[in-house]
Amino acid sequence: MRTRGGARHDGAGCVRILEREGALPIDYAVATTLAAHTGQFDLAVSSAVIYLIADLADHARQIRQALKGGGVYYATYTDYRGNPSLATLRAEIDRHGALPMQLHSLDDIALAFQEEGFSVSIRRLGLTDYIPLHLPDRFLQSVEDRLLYEYEQAYIFRFVAPSA
Repeated sequence: MRTRGGARHDGAGCVRILEREGALPIDYAVATTLAAHTGQFDLAVSSAVIYLIADLADHARQIRQALKGGGVYYATYTDYRGNPSLATLRAEIDRHGALPMQLHSLDDIALAFQEEGFSVSIRRLGLTDYIPLHLPDRFLQSVEDRLLYEYEQAYIFRFVAPSA
C-alpha cells in the first residue's frame, strides 16, 4: 500500500510527487500540475522555487488543493530586490534558467497565500557555519553582496492550510 509523502514544484512547470512504499525510500514522479492530488499531502516543501513562479495566486491555490486541512507548506525565498548584484543575478538566471526570474515582494507572497485561507508566518534563514566563497561568483558581484543575501535577504515562509 502506498502512502503519499509530499510534493515539490521544480520551477520548470513540473511537480515532482514524492511517494513512500512502506519503509522504502521516496519515489519520484513528474506531473505538470497537482490537480490529481487533491487533499493528499500533510507537508509540501519548496526550496528556491518561488522566484521562478509568475502566478503566485495560482501557485497558492494549487498548494491549498493538494494539502490536507491543517497541512503545512514551507517555502524558501530570497528577496534580491535590494541587492546590488540584482542585475547580474537576474541576467544569469534568465539566460540559463528554464523560467525567468520573478521579483516578488514578501508582501506579494504572503498575500497570495492569505487569500487562499492559509495562516502565514515567516522567519529569516539562519546560518550556523561559515559561508564558503568561490570568487569570482557568477551571480553575486562581491563578498558584501553574498553576505547581504545570506544574512538579510533569505527567508522561509510557513503556510498552514485551513482545517477542513
